[in-house]
Amino acid sequence: MDKIEPIRKTVEKYIEPILSNKFVEIIVSWIIIISIVYTLEDLPPNVKQIITHPVSKTIITFIAFYTITKKLYMSIGVTVVILSLFYGLKNLKEHFELVWPQTNTYPNCSDIKVKDLLTVFDNNELSLKKAMYMCNIPLNISLNDLNAPLIATYLINYGYKVSTTCQPPFN
Repeated sequence: MDKIEPIRKTVEKYIEPILSNKFVEIIVSWIIIISIVYTLEDLPPNVKQIITHPVSKTIITFIAFYTITKKLYMSIGVTVVILSLFYGLKNLKEHFELVWPQTNTYPNCSDIKVKDLLTVFDNNELSLKKAMYMCNIPLNISLNDLNAPLIATYLINYGYKVSTTCQPPFN
């Protein structure tokens, strides 16, 4: 018991004044409420969607602040400030757009189409599909113009020359 006494005194001296502050109490309560809402996996999707809707968040935040402070204008002001910060910081994230959906496509093969692939195999689609299988191209990659650059990348890795630009490096 003697070993715990210094810790208790330190908590009473430094931490209790911070936690007894109304503003800190409001922020901690709000964080706890939001954390509980986001960790409830068993909630039905409709209920979770209602709770996480911006209007519901505003009402819940206002009610929480008003319950703690009992001051209408302060609760409205703090709710507006906190939600503005929340949504403002959420929208400050960078939004990247993929230039090409296949990140592992050889750059010189980006313009390849299915007709270019068929040209390599004398317009024989069956031969192309056999080569795709032999080159270990995943079976869920269908033969279409969108996937043609990726298929060409696989083929050049197995030594095929698809076009003058799309060919194995260092050949």
